[in-house]
Amino acid sequence: MEEILIDELELVIKKMNNLFITVRNKYVIQKDDGSYTWLEYNKTNNVSKFTDYMLEYHLNRKMAYGIFSGPEITKFISFDVDMVSKELVLSLYSELNQVGISSKYIHTSWSGSKGYHVDIYFSKAIHLSNIKRLYDYIISQMQPNFPKIDIEKKIELRPSPKKGLKLPLGLNRKNSDPNSNVCWYVDVNNNFMPIKKLDYILQIDPINKEEIIKIINNLPALTIKKPMSPSRHRDNKSSQPNDNYGKLISNVTLKSLELLDENGLTQPGTRNASLCKLAIYYKSQGASKNQCKQKLIIWMNSQDKKYYKTPLDTCYKEIERIAEGVYKKNIHLKLGKTEIEISRNEILTLHFYDKFLRKTLNALFIHSKRYGDKNGEFIMTYDQLAKAAKYTVKSATTHIKSLEELKIIEVTRSPVYVDEDGPRNPPNKYKLNLDVELINDERNKTIRKTVKDPSEYGSVMVKATVELFPNQEWAIMGEILESVIIDKKRSFS
Repeated sequence: MEEILIDELELVIKKMNNLFITVRNKYVIQKDDGSYTWLEYNKTNNVSKFTDYMLEYHLNRKMAYGIFSGPEITKFISFDVDMVSKELVLSLYSELNQVGISSKYIHTSWSGSKGYHVDIYFSKAIHLSNIKRLYDYIISQMQPNFPKIDIEKKIELRPSPKKGLKLPLGLNRKNSDPNSNVCWYVDVNNNFMPIKKLDYILQIDPINKEEIIKIINNLPALTIKKPMSPSRHRDNKSSQPNDNYGKLISNVTLKSLELLDENGLTQPGTRNASLCKLAIYYKSQGASKNQCKQKLIIWMNSQDKKYYKTPLDTCYKEIERIAEGVYKKNIHLKLGKTEIEISRNEILTLHFYDKFLRKTLNALFIHSKRYGDKNGEFIMTYDQLAKAAKYTVKSATTHIKSLEELKIIEVTRSPVYVDEDGPRNPPNKYKLNLDVELINDERNKTIRKTVKDPSEYGSVMVKATVELFPNQEWAIMGEILESVIIDKKRSFS
């Protein structure tokens, strides 16, 4: 174990008190077998209160401690990710960014065994009801993106008065591997590499209490659905629409949807799934919810009855439910590639443009690789762009306007429709105008990268840059660009 300076240790202990400790009368100790013992002080037992000496033992990895919130207040929120999933953590960051919490206030530590703790610390303690509201909203936003995972079970809310949370920077005694059992903070922007320094915690700035309260108060209200009774579920099973939309459209192509719309049913047993696919397809074409229902009814009326047995009246009811589900859940048609090619020359070309706009340009670049048609045009929502670049929707609109004014992108804006569903503004269509003839690097090469979600775009670009510019060449990108740019009169940032 590395040597810990006394002065540094005192500062770290003070910082941990400020960030974590709300109550000292109860805490947990992790035993050698990995289990936990809950200790609570009172005047009649021999249990001591939680002290700075215990924090010192924790940091020196002689003991491992966990803490609770107060009965009503807490100094932080922790999303306890109970699986080794970088994708889940990055999705958490993205959703927290969406509601206005900057990544500079989000800090992630390795649990020392099987997951991560994603924390936000507050300048002053806030009521537990506030962190529960934030947690509920973030989980509700993440769940549709991970249909095969019960997000609420895999990401638990901590701390609470009854559920302890093990402190970071200590040892997870359940894990005997010395290479992975220390609960270091990690750098999520560098492949979750552990930050093996105690003094990292000294750099953490809590978010202002008033700011986090304002963000939480501005969260949209959640609609709580009452669970259907088992008997009712059985009675209606045959007439329930298939709402596993992600699975339904995971292997379809745009051409197959066009053919389904044009040719209709061609085999029995496919009516329900076909209606779901078409609802998503019509929505992607800009149809309003009511227009979608009408198109589905017209389509259903034209089908050959030898391919379905369900009465048309029942079909119409299912169309109603399917369309409501697709629009309420805001299901998008995702036909993008999951494997793309990125070249050294392309990264150099992107680096040519204004650094202030580069995150946006990088996001558009990867999205065009995934969704661009034969003309290089692609659709991207402002929400997707904000998720990819990890900033607000307002920033996304501002950056798009700047890129358009600089003629780096072409934007085809969809008109705002006003119909029975109110005003609608379908997403813009974009085309990149990168100066591909700008660079002539003889060392140009191409690599393939896997990408499945806009939240991954930033990390994919970082990884591609590091691989295409090895030996820390990425650190001197400006010098390399200057040596390979064809038109020396052109300026770059």
